[in-house]
Amino acid sequence: MKYETRYTNRIDLKEEARGLVRRNYWMTVLYGTLLSVLTTNGLEVVSTDSVYSISNLRFRIGLIHFDFSSSTSTMIALVMAVFIGGILIYNPLQYGLRMWFRHQRDNTSTNDMILCGFRAENYSRVVRAMFLKDLYILAGTMFIIPAILFYYRYYFVIYILEDHPELSASETLMLSQIWTTGQKKDIFALDISFILWDVLAGATYGAAGILWCYPYRAMANALFYLDYLADNEESDEDYDEDEEEYGYEEFLPDPPVTGEK
Repeated sequence: MKYETRYTNRIDLKEEARGLVRRNYWMTVLYGTLLSVLTTNGLEVVSTDSVYSISNLRFRIGLIHFDFSSSTSTMIALVMAVFIGGILIYNPLQYGLRMWFRHQRDNTSTNDMILCGFRAENYSRVVRAMFLKDLYILAGTMFIIPAILFYYRYYFVIYILEDHPELSASETLMLSQIWTTGQKKDIFALDISFILWDVLAGATYGAAGILWCYPYRAMANALFYLDYLADNEESDEDYDEDEEEYGYEEFLPDPPVTGEK
C-alpha cells in the first residue's frame, strides 16, 4: 500500500477525516462509539454517603458502574475481573477498531477486521504491548506530567503493532517513543482541537459525541499516523540520528519507504 501525503496542516487533515466519516457514516458512528467506550479510562471510587466503608462504595471503571454492599473479597474479585477483562478483551478489540479506522482512507476496511486483534498471530503481541503502555501511563498518573508524557510517547503503539509484527511488545513501545519525538506537540494540538466537540458532547448527554465527535476523532487519529508515515518516507537521515541517540540499532526497522505492505 502506498502512503500518500494528503494534508499540509491540521485543518486539511480534519477536513479529510470529516469526509471519510460521511462516506461510511453509520458504521463509523457504531465503531467510533464502541471505541470511545473501550478507551474511557480511569477507576473512580465514590462513597454513597459521608462515611466511607465497604458497604457504601460505588465504583466506575471506564463506563462500567456498579455498587457494592457485600464483602471486601467480593469487591476485590469483581474489580480484578473487570481489570483482567480490559487486558484480555478490551485492548484486542480496541486494536481491531483502530485498524478499521486506519484502513478507511484506502477503503479496505472490512467488518471482520474488528476482531483481528484476537487472531492467533496478533493476540499475544497486542495484549502485551497494550498492557505495558497502560501500565506506564497508570504509573505516570502518580505525577500528572509523566502521565501526559507517556500517553503521547506511546501514541503510535497500536498502529505500529500492525506495521511491524516482527517487533516484540517492548520494542514496539520503544519505536513509538522514537517516532513521537518532535511530534508530541502536534498530537496534543490535534487532541485539543476537539475540546469544543467534547463540551458539546457533554452538554447533549453524549448525543453529539455518538453522532459525530467519537468517529470524527478516531478517524483523525488514524490519518495523523498515516500522514506521519508519508511525511517521513524520505527522512532516512532523521531515523539514523534517532538510532544513534536512543541506541535501538538492533531492532529499529527501516523507515516506511517500501511502499508496499
